[in-house]
Formats: sequence, structure tokens, C-alpha cells
Amino acid sequence: MAPDSEPTPRVPWLPVSEGTEPAAPEEEEDFSSFPPVVPSWIQREAPAQEPQAEEEPPNPLPPPSAAEVLPDPGTAPAALEDPPARHAQPDAVQLLGESAVASAALSAAGAPTPLGGVPIAPVDSSVTPPDFGEPVSFVPAFDGEPTETEPEHTPSHVKADALAAGIVAQEQEQLASRPPLDGGAVYTPRAFSDGAAVSAPIDTQPEPPAAAPAQAEPPSGRKGSLLWLWILLAVVVLALVGIGYAVLNKPDPAVIPGVTVTEPAPSPTIVPSPAPTGSDFQAAMPATVGTYSLVGAEVLDPADVALTAGRVADGVDLTYRSGDDTMKVRALQYFNEDDAKAMFTQFAGEDAATEPVEAGGTTVGEKAIITSPKPGIVWRNGTSVFILTGPALQLTDFYEQFGL
Repeated sequence: MAPDSEPTPRVPWLPVSEGTEPAAPEEEEDFSSFPPVVPSWIQREAPAQEPQAEEEPPNPLPPPSAAEVLPDPGTAPAALEDPPARHAQPDAVQLLGESAVASAALSAAGAPTPLGGVPIAPVDSSVTPPDFGEPVSFVPAFDGEPTETEPEHTPSHVKADALAAGIVAQEQEQLASRPPLDGGAVYTPRAFSDGAAVSAPIDTQPEPPAAAPAQAEPPSGRKGSLLWLWILLAVVVLALVGIGYAVLNKPDPAVIPGVTVTEPAPSPTIVPSPAPTGSDFQAAMPATVGTYSLVGAEVLDPADVALTAGRVADGVDLTYRSGDDTMKVRALQYFNEDDAKAMFTQFAGEDAATEPVEAGGTTVGEKAIITSPKPGIVWRNGTSVFILTGPALQLTDFYEQFGL
């Protein structure tokens, strides 16, 4: 069944404001000028932009002329401004100052100055020095005191003569004013025979010399002095004779018998270890040598020392110690004397200097000093060879006390 009437159209809500017009709708923004958004996974090259020419800033100062930038050599640079004419004819100081100002201006503008910066004054201009007037001599004067002027043409030698004459006149006045000297008494020397000295007045006129006697005897004082001289010489001679007799007849010195004290030999301070007893050769090794004590003994295996010591029958390494000093002895016994001689020559060196080794007045071997690999002494006693190493200054004493 159709409706009898059409439905009433729906009217939108209107603002509840009486007397005001509704606000105009906002214009839509135009997004056509913006580039589309490109996803990050699409790589596109940016469009090349044309380089824009940089605008040069305007130059506020006009460039200088060619003659000002590079002037002709030998000519003076032109001044920037004409200085005011102070004198009819410029002097040397003014020309030098103007030339220096012009040169400084050219250097500041970037132009080379003539002759490396030395200003040039025109040659044709005549320069006259300034006139300062007549020279006036200055005469200092103090306030309140009159000044006296000396004559203009007085020579210096005349002044000196006048000064000397005044000094002489003053000295003569002082001498004339002194009282005259009275006749006094002075000492007159006399001979020793005359006794005490007698003072006599001064005679203004010397007396004539008296005539000498025909036979003058020497004064008694002369004889006394000669007597004392002879006595002194006699005493000196007697003293010399006595000293010579005492020196030549000097008695023999008396010898007083004293007591001879013999101190005991120093003994070791370390308790020695017993020598090994594996063989008679090992048991014959000393347990003490002077102040050294045996602290270690190691029996050698003949197979271990065959490369360095040859074919040995027995061997032992001994260590002796005294305080902080240590001595080591390697004792080797060979099967025959020829093997012992060959190994001694190998240990000491073919060119080594050797000395005989004696036991009971019989030569039983030889010894030599070695320096490599360590300082020491190597010696041979029959079929035995010994190698001693330790402090160099104590090797000889240890060797002499070893006993084998």
C-alpha cells in the first residue's frame, strides 16, 4: 500500500544564534605543489639543480690608475693630496716626510714602492738647511748672586802662572811668620872607650879637622870584640868535634828478647759433611780445606761425563764453603797415566804455561791456570786430574791446602 503523502525531508541542525550569519566553509588546501611521498625502499636520484651564479659584492672604491699601481722607476711617487704650502721652498725634512707618506699609502693599496720602500726626493730641487741665527753662549748664573765675566782673550797659561804665583806667595808668608829655630842639643856619637855619650851644642861653623897622630893605636873596644869572636869560634869547633865523635862511636842497639806468640790457624765455621765412601778415591777427598768445609759431594757416572771428560774410572764433584765464598772441585781418576796427561792437556790448553806438582819432594804431575769458562786451576797427580773453580783471589791458597 503506497503512502498517501511524501515524507518530510530531514533538516540539519543549525546553530542557535540569532542575528549572526553562519561561518563560511574553509577553503581546501591545494596539495598539487607538494611532491608525492616515495616509499623508503625505492631509491631515486635527486633532480640536478642548476648552479646559481654568486653575486659579486659591489666594490665601494674605484681601482687606482695604472701609473699609481706601477710608477715609473726613478721618479718620486705622487702624493695623494697636495699639502698646504707652508714655505716658499720646502726643506729636506718636509720632502722626506711627504715621500714617506706617499710610499706608505702605495704599500697599503698593494702597489710596490720604489726601491723597496725607500722614498726618493727630487734631485733637481735645491735644499737649503734652516737658519737658526747666530750661536749664543749660555752663561749659568745663580739667583741673587752677581755674575762676573772673565776677559775674553785671556790665555790659559797666563791663568796658570797667576795661580802658581799666588800659591808661592802664600807659602812664603807662612814661612816668614814662623819663629826662628833656637840652638838645641843633638846626639854626638863617641867611641866605646869614651864612656857615655855627651850632648854638645850645635856649632854654626864647622871646626877644621885635627891632624892625625903619627902612630895611631887601635881602641880598646876593638880588641874586646876580636877576643869574643875567637872565643865563639873555639866553642863552635869543640861542639862539632863532640858531635862527630858521638856519631862515629855510636853504641850498638841493645836487643831485648821478646816473647813470640803464634796464633792458631783459623778453623772452619761450618760443620763439614763426610766424604763419600764408594771407593778409595772418593774416601781420600778432604773434608776441610783451610777455613772451607765440605758441604756437598756428588758421585759422577762415567757415561754422563764421557763426552767432556773422556773415559774415566771414577769421578766426584765436591763443594766447599766458607762464609759466603764457595769453591768447587771436580776430581777425576783415569785408568792410566797417559789418559790423564791427555785430558789435562785438553782442560789446560795446548799452549798453556804449566808448573810441576810435587809430593814429598818428587814431581808427580803438573798444574796450569785456566780462565775459561771460569777462572780456576787444573792439575794432575799421577792418574788423577782435578779442576778447581771459585773466587780468583783465593784459588792459590785453596790449592796449596787441598793436599792431593
